[in-house]
Amino acid sequence: MTMERRIETARVAIVDDEIANVRVLERFLRLGGFENIRTWTDPVAAVADLEREPADVVLLDLAMPVMDGYAVLARLRASETDAIRTPVIVLTADVTREARDRALGLGAADFLTKPFDPTEITLRIQNILATRFLELDLLDQKASLEVQVRERTAALRESLERLRVLSAQRERLLRELVTAQEEERRRVAADIHDDTIQTMVALGLRIELARRKASDPDLRDELDRTLETVRTATRGLRELLFRLHPAVLDRDGLQAALRAEIAQRDEVAPDAPVVELTGILREEPPLEARTTLFRIAQEAIGNARRHSGAGLITVHLADAEDGIVLRVTDDGCGMDTDLIRHPRHGHLGLVAMRERAELAGGRFTVASEAGGGTMVEAWVPTAMGAADALDDEPFLR
Repeated sequence: MTMERRIETARVAIVDDEIANVRVLERFLRLGGFENIRTWTDPVAAVADLEREPADVVLLDLAMPVMDGYAVLARLRASETDAIRTPVIVLTADVTREARDRALGLGAADFLTKPFDPTEITLRIQNILATRFLELDLLDQKASLEVQVRERTAALRESLERLRVLSAQRERLLRELVTAQEEERRRVAADIHDDTIQTMVALGLRIELARRKASDPDLRDELDRTLETVRTATRGLRELLFRLHPAVLDRDGLQAALRAEIAQRDEVAPDAPVVELTGILREEPPLEARTTLFRIAQEAIGNARRHSGAGLITVHLADAEDGIVLRVTDDGCGMDTDLIRHPRHGHLGLVAMRERAELAGGRFTVASEAGGGTMVEAWVPTAMGAADALDDEPFLR
């Protein structure tokens, strides 16, 4: 319905004890296009009817017996429950400031002074009704929007809860996967140590004994070469054993395992960048935390040695925030840190380091610039509840 049509069909109420005034006002309003007009000369009956069926606008005389316009206005305002009040236009010959202030204080919207001007009456009522209908439309839109907001908020909460459950399930599965991987590494390492390496050592001893008994120089030379091959294979197996799961990590702790890692890499590749271990921990972290930090350091050192062209790699450990911070820095050529968000095929090391840290309840960051080296930093909690505190604020990480 158009605004013009809504105004024409609006419910207009006239309350005036003078029947002549009522007839004049009614005639003026009908000439102005208003169709739905109700009139009362008894203010008590008017109040009772309007409380049951409110109007869109009320034209109210002030000077009436039994119940004057001020009392009618007060009763109408007391009975209203809508957020938007019904506009009341006061009809009066009293143009004193006291009368206007009293009527406005009771909630009057406008004044019409007697004698009435038909054009003024029509225009004022049209303007007041247009404002009222716009306010009602806004109120309806506000209510509709509130319903939509509540519905969408409920849907969002439901979606967030599903995401939280799925995220928790994913983290649990990944944590179990990492644990299973480490257990499998331990098992394979134990098998290599107890079986394959022992066999290779025994084979080396047998070749050494055969060499001592051999009298043919060519045979001795061949046995020497075979023995060296066995020794090389044994060293490779021991290196593989260490990379699978260094026993020193369980036995002597994180710092000892990192020193062994650095020493072994130096032995295998003496021309590689120098790696220094700095920092002192007050105490050894729990096994899960130390395994996580060792794997991150192992990957970071390997990446720096293979790709950075650095001359010096520094591995630093320190106690921080109820946990341990690991920082691996190099003075190499730098890297594209976007790889951590969009890894290229075959370059998943950064992603693996980040996931290891986050699965342990920690944080992982990479900072780098062209020609300025790279810093890989991981923090892993060791105190009980530290990881849970982070989980309470997942969007801050």
